Amino acid sequence: MQWPYPMLRHTLTNGTKVVLVQRRGMQRSLALWTVPFGSLHQHLSQDSGHMELPAGVAHFLEHQLFREEDGSSISDKFAALGVQENAFTYFQQTGYHFSGTTQFPEALKLLLDFTAHPSFTEESVERERDIINQELMMYRDMPAAVLEVQQRCALFDGHPAAEDIGGTPESIALVTPKLLQQCHAQFYHPSEALLVVVGDFELEALVAMCETASEREVAPVAAAMDLVPAAGHPVHKRLCTEMNVPRTMLSMAIKESSPLSSGRLMMQRQLESEIMLQLMLGKTSEHYWKLYSEGLINNTFSVDYQGSESFAYARFGGESDRPDELIETLQNIVFRGQHLFRPDDVARMKKRILGECISGFEGFENLAFDLSLFELTKTDVFVLPDILESINCESLQQRAEEFLREDQLALSLVVPPKS
Repeated sequence: MQWPYPMLRHTLTNGTKVVLVQRRGMQRSLALWTVPFGSLHQHLSQDSGHMELPAGVAHFLEHQLFREEDGSSISDKFAALGVQENAFTYFQQTGYHFSGTTQFPEALKLLLDFTAHPSFTEESVERERDIINQELMMYRDMPAAVLEVQQRCALFDGHPAAEDIGGTPESIALVTPKLLQQCHAQFYHPSEALLVVVGDFELEALVAMCETASEREVAPVAAAMDLVPAAGHPVHKRLCTEMNVPRTMLSMAIKESSPLSSGRLMMQRQLESEIMLQLMLGKTSEHYWKLYSEGLINNTFSVDYQGSESFAYARFGGESDRPDELIETLQNIVFRGQHLFRPDDVARMKKRILGECISGFEGFENLAFDLSLFELTKTDVFVLPDILESINCESLQQRAEEFLREDQLALSLVVPPKS
């Protein structure tokens, strides 16, 4: 597979890695600045050792960066430039991005400036704490969010993956301006950052623009601690919450019990898992339509695989009026049924995945986010065709035997109130 657009990789003087993709004829441009700091990073390096971080501090830092010392919002500055900005915090990454059609150089300078020069005052931190608390309470009223966090709690008890990315009211109460400054100094260090830009521009000129807009002299930083694998943490078989929902929402998940990795091996494991799950219970499978015709599931039912360097799991779930019968049926299919993968079905799934990958190059937003993820996980998208070529019925059968273990099963349910 060949890369379809001119691309330039460069490391700025301050250590920031830059990936630039030239898309001729595009009216909009997008810039995405990320650092490998997310909810799973809960230790801070210090001269005296390592300090444990409260859950939600990465998300808190993301919010706080948009506040200036005078209380005004960085978002207003982006809006004045006519561009749309946003940010996100995930398990292993925090990112800030904008897209627009005008004043791109000014917006890029603003992006590189505000991520490098935060303001942490007692007043602004307290104000942001109140906002985050309201956000956390909002998610607690959303059944889908409750189902997801509860599922991770059932799978990864005692591991950061089990916690809400935003933390809890109790954990964010421990966040101080000093702590945010310490986290920014370590995790937002320019040498940890990655900038991906996609748009219609001259590559060399944009590199020079990034050099001019970025900090040139920065202090060294202590290395971040490695993430702790979640494979060995205990599994709770079933967690259930009552909420005002019309029918039961069910999520059945199976945790990876073997050590994980990055790069090619992780991509192969993800691709094999995706193909295996789709052939077993995806919307083109025989099992799916049998369950649908019997009324055990509706069109909310889906299967997916969540993979990372520190935790991974397969999930089957949706709404059901007969959840106990559905659970029993799914367990029989997954753990006690024969998984006979047919060559024609495997070939069809491989073509679909390759087609989705190629078509993803056309969407410049997806392209930028995918490139950022590939860099984070040390994955080369160009090996995807070779990996797909190596996947066959036998490798899927072996994957099923290794992965689908009933002792790694956990159930999460959100049920209607008892009458």
